[in-house]
Amino acid sequence: MNFRIEEKLILESLYKNDEPLSTTDLKSSTGIDTDAIGYSVRQKLEPEGLVEYWHEEDNGTEVRVHDLTAKGESEIQQGLIGDVFGESSESDPERVALEARIDELEERLDAVENKTQANKQLLDSLRSRIDKAAEVIQKHDRRLNGIRWALEENGVVDVVEYVKKVKSGE
Repeated sequence: MNFRIEEKLILESLYKNDEPLSTTDLKSSTGIDTDAIGYSVRQKLEPEGLVEYWHEEDNGTEVRVHDLTAKGESEIQQGLIGDVFGESSESDPERVALEARIDELEERLDAVENKTQANKQLLDSLRSRIDKAAEVIQKHDRRLNGIRWALEENGVVDVVEYVKKVKSGE
């Protein structure tokens, strides 16, 4: 028998709970959506005689309930189905290592996001300071142009010649 992870998770959940579970309970315990649970049970697990299901009424709503058959429980206990608990067991060293690596990567991602946010704030601050500096430069440029115009207009000094002398070091 070759089962997908979904079937193995359903078998594991039913085995661990040791009681019938509704589709909603299976969804909560496995994380598998209800359509995939229905497919796995009807197309794979029930035809193999490992799981049975029936409908019950709960507060006026029809609920599908699933349970391991004696054959399903026996085959899990004997290991005939394969490593049912290997994909989700917390004792699986590979899974534990992968989960630890995922946790580490999530922490690193959080640190990068925090640094990125801090750098964004710094960049915004620098942009604001540059904008203020540009305003000051424009203001002083207008004043200098006004002074240059006044000096040239009154014949006090030829500003262009004065600038050339300053640049040449005279």
